[in-house]
Amino acid sequence: MWEKIELDNVGIPSINLENDSKVLLTTRRLQVCKSMDTDVEIRVDILSAEEAWKLFQNKVGDVVENPSIQSLAKDAVKECHGLPLSIIVVGGSLRKEANVHVWKNALNELRSPTTSEIEDIEEQVFKRLKFSFDELNNDNTKNCFLFGALYSEDYEIEIDELIEYWRGEGFIDGAGAYAKGHAIVNNLIGASLFESVEAYSVKMHDVIRDLALRITSPTGEGCRFLVRAGVGISKPPREKEWENVERISLMCNELKSLPPSPKCPKLLTLLLQTNQPLKIPASFFDHMGSL
Repeated sequence: MWEKIELDNVGIPSINLENDSKVLLTTRRLQVCKSMDTDVEIRVDILSAEEAWKLFQNKVGDVVENPSIQSLAKDAVKECHGLPLSIIVVGGSLRKEANVHVWKNALNELRSPTTSEIEDIEEQVFKRLKFSFDELNNDNTKNCFLFGALYSEDYEIEIDELIEYWRGEGFIDGAGAYAKGHAIVNNLIGASLFESVEAYSVKMHDVIRDLALRITSPTGEGCRFLVRAGVGISKPPREKEWENVERISLMCNELKSLPPSPKCPKLLTLLLQTNQPLKIPASFFDHMGSL
């Protein structure tokens, strides 16, 4: 379910102790549970490694027992990050596939989510997950969510730090910005787009982060991001890649130098932290008038 419905309108009688009836609903949005006055909410966690492998075996078939394929299959399962929908779709696209080269190509595509050519994954996984993004109530909340993709994979983002970034970006402002920021965080957690990490931090599930990166890729519908965060690079992206992007994140890498004067007049955000020692040329910011 994506929104509240009246049970009477779909033929479900009123719930009471006399008829001993119960209604079970599933949703990606916590707000739906609240609006439906649910008595008990059960969070469904991602699958364990063992559960994920069993589900994948079931979808693909006995071909995964082939010694030349099994290691590739196990790596493919890891790339699904315990998300049942991803496992079902990826497994279905490789069902009874005995060609090792097809498996190698599939694994390469899964490891490069922003350029994936596996049609089933694009259509069945990301489009379904994207509905959660489309249902966010305004553009500022959407921008707040997309900003989280600038952090590296599995990064635990301090909520207060994130809110300060949002304020700097102009997504939230005014005297109540701090409270509004927390409300947006709770909204994104409720929509299953952020995951709560203890009381002070959030993170993005890897597949959800991949969704955000697709939306902000050069062919996506959002503003353009260039994200190479936490991937261990020692050389910056080519200067051509800096053009026409609005946000760049090169944080948590091994960069030691940057281009002398990249031309990126639309650039609003640049994250370079945790690259030590990093030398920034004196002319580096000459063509970044919007930063």
